[in-house]
Amino acid sequence: MEQAVRDGIVKVNSARLTGWQKLDKQTEDELLDPRALALPDWEALIALADALVAASHDHYRGWGDVVVVAACTAARIGGVSGCRVGDIDTTESIWAVRRQSTPAPGGLTDKGTKGKRARKVLIA
Repeated sequence: MEQAVRDGIVKVNSARLTGWQKLDKQTEDELLDPRALALPDWEALIALADALVAASHDHYRGWGDVVVVAACTAARIGGVSGCRVGDIDTTESIWAVRRQSTPAPGGLTDKGTKGKRARKVLIA
């Protein structure tokens, strides 16, 4: 396209990428400082969860709860969706992450965790 501009065939190179240097620098900064992408505080997390609930069908509170659980335990969405009642020890406030639910033909399916073994997560 640059050659077409030089030859006078087109006036502007429509395929030219602009602003990539700034985005590249931002990505580099985020890699060097993982906190750059983190929510700043509890209020921001609750605001995010509330916004999700407000945007969901029938304002289903469960979606906000999933966001809070995932954020507070550093769990993946598959791990949260794979959680069963028996996985939670309410006396010790421990969640045994044993499976993840993932999309599959015909619906969701359960499979082992990414690490291929159960792990315990404090949820208090």
